[in-house]
Order: sequence, then structure tokens, then C-alpha cells
Amino acid sequence: MSKAWIWLKKELREILPVWIFFFFALGLLSVTVSAVLGQYQLKLLHPHEYVIGSFIIAKAVVLMDAFMDKEWLRGRPLIYPTLWNTSIYFLGALAFNRIEQLLKLMRRQHLGFDQAVRETINGLSEPRYWAVMAWLIALIAVFCAFRELSDAVGPDRLREMFFGKSPGTRRRAAGSPPAAA
Repeated sequence: MSKAWIWLKKELREILPVWIFFFFALGLLSVTVSAVLGQYQLKLLHPHEYVIGSFIIAKAVVLMDAFMDKEWLRGRPLIYPTLWNTSIYFLGALAFNRIEQLLKLMRRQHLGFDQAVRETINGLSEPRYWAVMAWLIALIAVFCAFRELSDAVGPDRLREMFFGKSPGTRRRAAGSPPAAA
């Protein structure tokens, strides 16, 4: 039981920050798409779909990290690993999304594999799909840039740079008397 708990805690620690980022990002994207396209009676995403989408992207990121060797990117400017990870994560999310779409068509509409593949490929030609994919690339790029920056400077230093020093760790100015005096 303890091995399973340790494994679950490790998995949650890896996937939770990624999922939270993409949950809020895809939620904002869904609200934007709903606001822009809602007046045209187009089929809009439902909240459970972007929750599932954020899980798909988070799992794609964790799986890609587990299987990809990124040692050759060490010591290079941060733009290289950012662009590499953005492209790899996007391709992984795209593959997971298309597989999920294929299975959904086969299960819900009772299509054969050949017909479901054709429908999945036809879905790639929709402008709305590619607009969402462009936003997804941008969101993944922002995620990768912050992740690389966090790895480069360390999470504590990044937190300090972003939010400032916590009141308990502020240093007193040079030449000023200690607080007890």
C-alpha cells in the first residue's frame, strides 16, 4: 500500500502544476471562443471537455518528459529547450487529442475504424480547430518558457523574483540599525 501511495503522490506532484496551468488556460480559451462564436449557433466546448483537454495535455507533458532525453539541451540558451519542448508537447497533445476524437467517434456514433479515421481527418480542416490549435501552441510556449526559467534560476529564486521577498527573509539595508536596537 505504501508503494502505491508514494507512486500516486509522485504522479500528482508531476501532473498537478501542469494540469492547473492548462485547466485555467483552456478555460479562458473556452470562454473566449464562446463569447466570439456563441452568436453564430456553433457547437461550443462544454466545461467538462476543457477539463478533459487539460488532463490530456498534462499527461502528454508528463509522458514526453519521461521518454525524451533532453541532456543535449543543457547549457544552451533557454530558447532552444523552450522551442523543443513546445513542439514536442504540442505534437503529443495533438496525437492524444486525435486518438481521443477517434475513440469517441467509434464509441458514440458507432462508426467503423475507417470511417472514424476519415471523420477525424476531416475535422482537421475546420478553421475553428486550427484557431484553437494556434492558441494551444502559444499557451504551451508560455508554459515551457516559465518552466525553463524556473529550472534555470530555481523555483525559490523565481518565486522571489516574481512575488518579491517574503517579510521574514528581507535583509536590512546596509548601515541601518538592527530592529532590536
